[in-house]
Amino acid sequence: MGSRYSSAARASARRGSSSGSGSQAYVIGGIALAVVVIVVLMMRKKGTDDEPATPTTPPAASQPAAQPTPQSGSKKNVRTLTTPKTPAPALTAATLDQYEKLTDEVRTLYNEGSKLRTAGNNNDARAKQAQAKEKLDAMHELIAKYLLWQEEADMQNWIQPPEYARLTTLFQKAEKLDNLVRKGGG
Repeated sequence: MGSRYSSAARASARRGSSSGSGSQAYVIGGIALAVVVIVVLMMRKKGTDDEPATPTTPPAASQPAAQPTPQSGSKKNVRTLTTPKTPAPALTAATLDQYEKLTDEVRTLYNEGSKLRTAGNNNDARAKQAQAKEKLDAMHELIAKYLLWQEEADMQNWIQPPEYARLTTLFQKAEKLDNLVRKGGG
């Protein structure tokens, strides 16, 4: 009798689960149908927006071509540079070379630390990353006054000396390296 009871219980459980899965199928089918209807309506509406209201005619060959207008998003055409109100701090090539040398040293320390970490030597890797962070701090201190003036020059649309273009390039590279060092534990 024990086996009959368990068979009846299993049959009852099967009947209950099959009715539950049937209602789930209706819910899923309803959701799928709603998604299809929404997509069709969006496609139909999009198609009407793209069609021109009046037919366009090609310009006559005798008319001169229209001059291209400057794009409003283009910074070159919109920005008018002015003379700086405060003079730029004298940025020498030697300072930029020193900054670039420090960047190379930081990159070397970071790479050594990464190799040590990959090898499983976390303590030495952290020490290398800490050295790299100290060099990064020295780099930031070296160019702080130049970056401050350059930030103001950018906001005020001032004319900048050519050395500041190189500073921008070097600073962008150093910032990427700074992010790597901070993520690496420096």
